Amino acid sequence: MRFSTFMLSYKKKHKQLKSTITFRKLPFYQKIIVIIGFLMIIIGCCFKIAKCELAFGITLLIGSIFIIIFLHKSLSDTRDLSVLIRNSKEYSTDRMNILLDLFKENNLPITTQKIDLLIDEANQAKQDANLFLPIKKPVKALSVLIVPITIYIIQQQFTSSNVGASNVILLLVYCILIFVAVYTLIPFIEGIMYGIYDDLIYDLRQLKIFYVKEK
Repeated sequence: MRFSTFMLSYKKKHKQLKSTITFRKLPFYQKIIVIIGFLMIIIGCCFKIAKCELAFGITLLIGSIFIIIFLHKSLSDTRDLSVLIRNSKEYSTDRMNILLDLFKENNLPITTQKIDLLIDEANQAKQDANLFLPIKKPVKALSVLIVPITIYIIQQQFTSSNVGASNVILLLVYCILIFVAVYTLIPFIEGIMYGIYDDLIYDLRQLKIFYVKEK
């Protein structure tokens, strides 16, 4: 038995879980609001294609009103909260059952020591699998040089008589957008690719809190 096998079993069972509330489980009035909202969007698109601006504006307004009503009722109605709570309990129970089944299948004792070992192994496996980890430090080091170099180039371009101020500002905006995009996309992609390790670590901690019996 290896941790990779344990991880693969967890990942397979985790993918089978449903964390969202299906349309059928929504309250009846919410179904009506959602249907009317979608109809308004479709009708509004038809009016837009037909270049009927007034009708498009009216349908857009009506659709927006129904969306606001839907959001307000979803956040304020206790019936909706009960649906969310019930769905959350079912989802949490299913996730815990996955771990309990895996512990049982592999004859692992549910002890604090064993869970801590699995958490450490999950953290190590996440670091080993992370393709971005080796390039993070070089990128951070280069960013210290890239920023002043970019500013210097922009200053040189700005002082040049052949380049207008608008082009220099546009170049600065592009540089900022690229810089922000890189630092935003890397954590986002990491969450998609390696979020399953965080889910396992979180579930193991919950298992330690609610299922481990202190002697």
